[in-house]
Amino acid sequence: MAMKRYAGILSTIILTAFFIGFSIIGRKCFDGAAWFTFSSVLRLIFGCISIFLLHKIYGRSLKDIFTNYSPKTVFICGLGFFIYVIYFVTAITLGYFPVEITGLTVSLLLSRILFQQLTTGFFEEALNRGLLLEGFYCSKMSKINKVAYASVSFILFGLGHVISGWNTYTFLYTGTIGFVFATIYLNTHNLILPMILHFIYDIPANIVDYMKFNDSAVFNAFYSVNEVMVGVMFVISLGMLLKGKNVSKTFEQEK
Repeated sequence: MAMKRYAGILSTIILTAFFIGFSIIGRKCFDGAAWFTFSSVLRLIFGCISIFLLHKIYGRSLKDIFTNYSPKTVFICGLGFFIYVIYFVTAITLGYFPVEITGLTVSLLLSRILFQQLTTGFFEEALNRGLLLEGFYCSKMSKINKVAYASVSFILFGLGHVISGWNTYTFLYTGTIGFVFATIYLNTHNLILPMILHFIYDIPANIVDYMKFNDSAVFNAFYSVNEVMVGVMFVISLGMLLKGKNVSKTFEQEK
């Protein structure tokens, strides 16, 4: 039991290292839509490996892993995330309206915006929430341990997004996103909805790369509080993490 507490964390670190290594090799061999397709296939493969390890190490069946536990509680636990997404979509609407799409071909739409983001939601949640955090359910399911596991998710998820070059904002921003989804998983044991929410968020976050920006005073004023909104998202998620229901009883009911 003691080994299981940390096996998921160790496995996540190892898989992340291999994933990054293969990504670096692939980036040197492919470009454009071919790269995004390769990256998507890689995410699909490593997502399946994560699910396999989640089953082998912790005994969770596919039915158990993909059961939609506590959907209402998921949305309550993700309140900070939903507030931020509404703010973010409003901000890019102000900054890019009227919308002008440039350089987004059909192949890029399918390979990057759809396929890569779909597999990213599957892979990153299976690895950084499912496999990484499952050890929590093999430990004393206390609030202190919940915060500890969520913090590990914050750190590893943030580091995974700055591997090509350190950026403090990117680390804190992506780490906060990881913390939010960790809050959902640790309070509900639900992996399906975090995958879906991750995918939905990644669509506007990536499509802006092909939208023509219209500099406006309204947008600049609105977006100037972005860091504050990220902080609000984190604080709300921390509150939800600490206020979460008795996961010990919930886990027993699931089993």
